[in-house]
Amino acid sequence: RGVEAAAMLRVGCKFYTFDELSRRLEEFQEVEQVQLWVRDSRTVVAAAKRARRKSLNPALKYAELTYSCVFGGRRPSDQTKTHNQTSAGGCPFKVRLSTSIDGQALVVKEIC
Repeated sequence: RGVEAAAMLRVGCKFYTFDELSRRLEEFQEVEQVQLWVRDSRTVVAAAKRARRKSLNPALKYAELTYSCVFGGRRPSDQTKTHNQTSAGGCPFKVRLSTSIDGQALVVKEIC
């Protein structure tokens, strides 16, 4: 099972649309029996405003994304709850993606 999951999502994998990435993450979650959520993101539009490189592929939707396990700590909505009500478990899993140098793909930069 782990070999199959590693083959579908590893550092260096490129995705040319957000839909392609979403499908792969759904498959990965099913195989690995994990639930991921978007911990942090920057849209293509926001990134184009901040960077000199304006030629980002709009089909990516995001220039940067970080997914974390739902059991990896606090979600933004958990911040109003008391400390003993977090979605704890301490799962450190995360996947960080950012755009390729040419701005045409999202590339897996880190899997922890």
